[in-house]
Amino acid sequence: MIGPLSPNEERYVLTWHDKAPIEVIAESIGISPLRAIQILRERGALVDPLATERSWTPEEDAFLRKEYPAMGVVWVLRRLGRSYESVSMRARRLGVRFSGKT
Repeated sequence: MIGPLSPNEERYVLTWHDKAPIEVIAESIGISPLRAIQILRERGALVDPLATERSWTPEEDAFLRKEYPAMGVVWVLRRLGRSYESVSMRARRLGVRFSGKT
């Protein structure tokens, strides 16, 4: 992180987090997706589901493979009720990458 976000940048993250992939939002204002996630958590706009150890189902893997490349981690985690870390690690394990293209 280079420094704190301006009020306008913070407002931008909070306004757009449920309308576009977090990776795209972060890139548009020059911050990392993890920093954007941190802002959302600090402001109560993003709450990770209770951390529970559970196996990934074939249906969840299929959903991740289909949606993650275009929509990103936040889109997937909200729909599957998984944490940021769980989704990003599973995507890495499956060789799925965010492209930002629909």
